[in-house]
Amino acid sequence: MEKILEILGAMNRRMDTMQEDISVLRSGSATKEDVGALKEDIGSLKEDVGTLKEDVGALKGDVGTLKGDVGTLKGDVGTLKGDVGTLKGDIAAHKREMATKEDLRHAKGEMMALMEAYFEPKFDLLAEQIKLIQEKQVPMEAMEQTEDRLDVLEAVVKSHSAEIRRLKKAQ
Repeated sequence: MEKILEILGAMNRRMDTMQEDISVLRSGSATKEDVGALKEDIGSLKEDVGTLKEDVGALKGDVGTLKGDVGTLKGDVGTLKGDVGTLKGDIAAHKREMATKEDLRHAKGEMMALMEAYFEPKFDLLAEQIKLIQEKQVPMEAMEQTEDRLDVLEAVVKSHSAEIRRLKKAQ
């Protein structure tokens, strides 16, 4: 771009020189040298115009490439917008899922509190009853001693019953 501006500046200076040379030609006091200088200026201008045409052609190619790149970028942006939309949907679903999990945790906590309030007094009462039963229960050693005494008493009762029968028969 700078090169084009440089060439345009040079062309502007040459045009000023050419206008001066044309003014000299119109006045009729022009020399062969003036005409030669004017021809040189026209030749230089033709070269500058040719260079400008080449540069403009190159710029047109660059603009075409840029347009293609912009089109590609527009497609990429469209794709990214679609991806962002998908991500937003995924995030919303995740938020709903997290809310559901939080609701479940909350409901579980409430359920546990209700169960504790309902069952704990019953378990405490059951534990008290078991303790009372255990306190009333005879220890195993006492039970064995009682069984031994019972066996002795049975034997004595049998012996006495047999003796009573024998005495009744003898009477």
